[in-house]
Amino acid sequence: GLSKEALLLVTKAAELATVKLGLESVRVAQIQNRRKLLPDDVAMVCRSREQFTFLKQDVLDLVREQQQQQQQEGNENNSSSNNNKKNGKAKATEPKTSNPISSYFAPKSSKSD
Repeated sequence: GLSKEALLLVTKAAELATVKLGLESVRVAQIQNRRKLLPDDVAMVCRSREQFTFLKQDVLDLVREQQQQQQQEGNENNSSSNNNKKNGKAKATEPKTSNPISSYFAPKSSKSD
C-alpha cells in the first residue's frame, strides 16, 4: 500500500495537473471566442502542449466516442421525428442544456435522522 504522505502527494499532483489542463482548455476556447468548453478543446491542448502529450491518445479516443454517441442520438431523434411526422404527430423537442460544472461538485446534503 501507499503511505499517507505518498497518497497525498499523488492526489495533489493529479489536482494540479487537472487545474493546468482546465486552464489551458479555457484559453483554447477563448482564442476561438467561445465561453463554452468542448471536448475538442481538451484534445487540442493534449495535442499541442508538450506537458500533456501523454494524455493525447486517451483523450482523442474519448472525444471520438462522444462524437459517435452524439451521432447515434441524432440519428435516433431524426428517425423518431420522421415516424411522428408520418403518423401526423409532431413532437416538441426540448433543447439540450448542459449543467454547469459547479453542479457536479455541489455539497451533498447529509440526512441524519
